[in-house]
Amino acid sequence: MKDTTKRYKANENCDYDCQDIKTDDKYQFGCEFEFYIDTKRLNFDDTIEKIIAEIKQFSNVDILVDLTSLPLDKDKNHCIQIKPDSSLQGNGIEISIPITSQQGVNHYLDNILPLIEKYGFTNEETGLHFHISTIKKDGVNFNLYIYIMNT
Repeated sequence: MKDTTKRYKANENCDYDCQDIKTDDKYQFGCEFEFYIDTKRLNFDDTIEKIIAEIKQFSNVDILVDLTSLPLDKDKNHCIQIKPDSSLQGNGIEISIPITSQQGVNHYLDNILPLIEKYGFTNEETGLHFHISTIKKDGVNFNLYIYIMNT
């Protein structure tokens, strides 16, 4: 399979450490932002380049962009990924953030949601998905989160 992923090197001058997981953290987080580029008013390819440039201002991790297939890079879970989403058609994309802390997820929410409003839109086909996992093997019981979701 031909690798169609383009890597954009990290902004090493970024003030925020986007992979700020500490040794005493119990959880690590991820998030996927699905949305459509507003191609009625914007050029798709130009908009992807603008999104990349804006992400580089607030993130110190590499950005993997593949608009044909999913990135295959071994370190993909430690990069931002801009990629297609099989549930979206045409001009739909997904931005996935790297594994990070709870503060890191908040940082990405504060910075990526305005990009979606600026360059695209959401609808009933799009979603915002959070991933929460434990760091240590002995982990933490997820029953509390199941309870919260059911109340």
